Amino acid sequence: MKEEIPQPKGVTHEIIKEQKHRAAIEIGHYTTIFVIPIKGAKGIPVSGVFVNACGYFGILTAYHVAKPVLENPTFGLCIAETVHEKWVESKHFQHVPIGYVHNNSNEENGPDLSFIIIRDQNLLATLQSLKSFCYLDTKDLEYFESPLHRMTWAITGSPVEASQFLGVHPVDGPLMRYQNFVGDADFHSRTERDGFDYLKLRVPCGEHNFPSNFQGVSGGGMWLIPFTAESDDVNTIRYETPILAGINFYQSAVMDNERIITGNGYESIYQRVRQTLRDSKP
Repeated sequence: MKEEIPQPKGVTHEIIKEQKHRAAIEIGHYTTIFVIPIKGAKGIPVSGVFVNACGYFGILTAYHVAKPVLENPTFGLCIAETVHEKWVESKHFQHVPIGYVHNNSNEENGPDLSFIIIRDQNLLATLQSLKSFCYLDTKDLEYFESPLHRMTWAITGSPVEASQFLGVHPVDGPLMRYQNFVGDADFHSRTERDGFDYLKLRVPCGEHNFPSNFQGVSGGGMWLIPFTAESDDVNTIRYETPILAGINFYQSAVMDNERIITGNGYESIYQRVRQTLRDSKP
């Protein structure tokens, strides 16, 4: 078990804030935004996380995201912070459902998880030059043995309400801005049920630059941010590599200016995903 390191004397909110900011930038390198083309509209954003498992490069997301994305002949991928256009063909991807309930009448209960294998080697080379992949097979998971409520958490995704129409470019046509959101979250609970585990995180609603509605954040990641320090030297406090801990799939109603986001948890990611890939040999 990882031992919790006592907080060094003199640590300030600003020091922690700066380290969280740096961690958020790193987390952003693992994330992507799908753009689902909608007739008569400019496209709906949903979210995913780039991972590698059992030798397969792909995107981990919610099942209810993967299904409509891949039902379209083409869809968009946002993979850079600069203005770009990347439309890809669904035939170059393979959908591996990990857990779902057909016509689920209680969506909050899940499971809701999919792995999308990237089969286009040219696209994969482009993604590897621009983004980072979380390697599930080699990740150190000992931090999950520490008290989860005392850990630092973050949540990622692309809220629909943050999308902006910027105008029409004379060459590229309509321009949209989609937000790659990374925000602080508080641990609420973890449960296990029928071979899957579920994390719940509390997030502000419509305050502190958080969206009021988390539509579009489904498929994004729940991240644990480890911190370390040497002895009592405040100058040595730093974050370690963020750890993917869950995949969002459900938002609660608003209560006390907060929402609770539910996701499939780390056991589902690091065990169920890999077991499914090994068994199915896609």
